[in-house]
Amino acid sequence: MSGTLVRIGLRLLLCAGVAFAVWRSLGLVSMVLTLPLFGIALARPLLDLASDLRHVTRFAVWHAVEGRHFVYRGVPVQVLEDADHQRWVRAADVRAIVGHTASNGALALTYPTGWQAMGRPAEP
Repeated sequence: MSGTLVRIGLRLLLCAGVAFAVWRSLGLVSMVLTLPLFGIALARPLLDLASDLRHVTRFAVWHAVEGRHFVYRGVPVQVLEDADHQRWVRAADVRAIVGHTASNGALALTYPTGWQAMGRPAEP
């Protein structure tokens, strides 16, 4: 982002120098002809700055939950990681997506290797 700000500053300085030279040589009225130069020289760097600000903002907002928060068809899904660095999805989130009302005991019997209680308080 600092590179974009430097580029904007240099282009602004260059445009101001050209405008000053035109003012000194041709007068105040002819300075209007330098206005398109400002637009041409500053349009792309200002768009780059807006893009950089968007990326910085998204990073600041989502960095805390990166890799742990997903949304499936509008339903937020929380992803937990155990001590072995395996990722798990909460059973309540899966029920909200699938719509099944299977009990925790039935799911534990059906999927013995894919069922674990984690967190405090322990959630399936």
